[in-house]
Amino acid sequence: MRAKLALAALLAVGLTQSANPPKSVQLECPAEVNGPIVECKLTVTGLPLGSSAVKAILYPADKTSTVSRQVRVNRVAANVAAQPTLLSSYWHRKILSSGTEGAPGVDQTEIRDMRYLPRQLVAGTLAEWENGLPQNFYVSQVPPEYQGADLLVTRNYGTYGSAGYANTCWTRFTLNRSAKVILLMFSERPAWVDDTWTVGPAVGYGRKGSDNVLSTTETADSYFKVFREGSHCLPGQGAPGRIYQIAFMEADGSPSKPPAVPAGLPVPQPNTYCPQWVHDQYKDWHPQIDPVYWCYFGHEHGSDPAQFPKIKALLDSGAINLTFGRVEQAGNATPMCVSCHQQKLGRSRVEAPRESYKLFALDDRQGHLWLIKFELSSHNRARLCQRHHEYGIWAVDSNTGELLAALQFASDFGPALNASVGNNTRYKPDLCPENVDIPMNNDQGRHRIPLISAAGYENWTPHFPPQLGFYGYGRSYNLDNPMTRCSDEVDADGFYTCNQAVRALDPNNYNWGDNRWFIIPGGDQPDGGFGIRASTAIASGTFCTDVLGTTLRDCTAPDAVQQYIKPGLDILHKDQFRWIPYDPWWVEYKPVPSGFVNFDTHNLEGALRAPN
Repeated sequence: MRAKLALAALLAVGLTQSANPPKSVQLECPAEVNGPIVECKLTVTGLPLGSSAVKAILYPADKTSTVSRQVRVNRVAANVAAQPTLLSSYWHRKILSSGTEGAPGVDQTEIRDMRYLPRQLVAGTLAEWENGLPQNFYVSQVPPEYQGADLLVTRNYGTYGSAGYANTCWTRFTLNRSAKVILLMFSERPAWVDDTWTVGPAVGYGRKGSDNVLSTTETADSYFKVFREGSHCLPGQGAPGRIYQIAFMEADGSPSKPPAVPAGLPVPQPNTYCPQWVHDQYKDWHPQIDPVYWCYFGHEHGSDPAQFPKIKALLDSGAINLTFGRVEQAGNATPMCVSCHQQKLGRSRVEAPRESYKLFALDDRQGHLWLIKFELSSHNRARLCQRHHEYGIWAVDSNTGELLAALQFASDFGPALNASVGNNTRYKPDLCPENVDIPMNNDQGRHRIPLISAAGYENWTPHFPPQLGFYGYGRSYNLDNPMTRCSDEVDADGFYTCNQAVRALDPNNYNWGDNRWFIIPGGDQPDGGFGIRASTAIASGTFCTDVLGTTLRDCTAPDAVQQYIKPGLDILHKDQFRWIPYDPWWVEYKPVPSGFVNFDTHNLEGALRAPN
């Protein structure tokens, strides 16, 4: 059918009436179209930095109906020539004392209380933390040749007296470029500091007295040499007390320079929270700490999807669309689930906080790379009443880099359950008392939240719709350190109500929702594991479904979600390991035996905050 279109209105919502409206708005559409689809080009110039909603409204010439589309766009600052910090990552390598070095799961990482302080080797700099709390230990005297160097504060106290830290690769760090590395030793010169190191001047450290005056109480001998770009290790001592800290300068011995900032924007300060414009430069995933300005985002998104080159190539080509909220956007076009739209959750739309999107990236050692996008968070009570959460999964051939499956849907987690009482004990929150009536069968997953009075982790087991070819026992995800737990109240009928989401008080500061691990249920069963089979799906190749992934949809439907399964695909991931996040920087998931899950915080520099 041929139809003529006329432009009725074009609104840059919140902008055209603002003090800084766009300079121009232009919509280009064909005068005539054939069929139900019309492709238009929208050009908006002069948008302010940050997030803006842009809405276009079209109607046919006869004005019998209207069509509107709203998109949210981010305008980021223009790129400037800003090189990253000298250091890009660091951790202490921990060898579990219960195992033998080199055995599966024995080699793990630890970053608790480490800090990287760009350009802060100066008198008065705080130089020690314990369980996230600052200690009375400061840099007090710095020789002129080291003034303004970068300082890496290591975790230097009694914990490291055990044999688990007396290994030849204790402190691992990665340099973005060649650098002068200055070892600040609090103990005698060890044998591994050989004659390739040059002796330098001492650096003073001290404490503040009751009068708040800083005095030098000990010195650290210094040794330096130039290290090339890349990853490096320094040995440990296996002795209690402070061992060493490390300073960094440019290879020519000069301090690193502050990175450039686009004109007119707030200047990010290292080791503080980033201005919003820094965050707006990222489309989806970003690290906990910006690698250029070394400022904090206050939340994390799990695995860096670009850590596997074959996944990165698919992201760069657009074959993998990682957009956070892609399924939510489709969900807003349909009343597909009442719980997602409840006003009682403080939302009129499906709109989970961006901070709650987490990624899992892994090589299953069975021929496949996996990338998982999962909307889950533990900072408030909304998770008790929101049954459906966005879930996306991409499978890639680890040898060829071929995309095997790309599936996204809103997974039904069923009722919220009490993890501390029994597997099937439902909560009855005042926000959603109907939770007690939600069925539990094979059409729902499970979500178990612990009480504040009990230990234990929070469990999220998605429902994987068989219409998308899923088979086996699925995957079960565990949040080892939820930010909040349920209060202990019980109503007159004996139901736990979780009428408060209580922040867990943890003396070890291990309560930021950053440690997520998963298992493959039924790994020891003949029909267990997690698989995708094209022959049992409702379609293969490229096709579209509803938001729940259960019914075919025309791809032009407003609630359509695009799916892909390679024709003939039949893959299965099956093992009996715990898949844990190995490091806090790239968050690669690695398999370890159940007896070697040694969790510690991945909260870099203590900078996470709610929501996360």
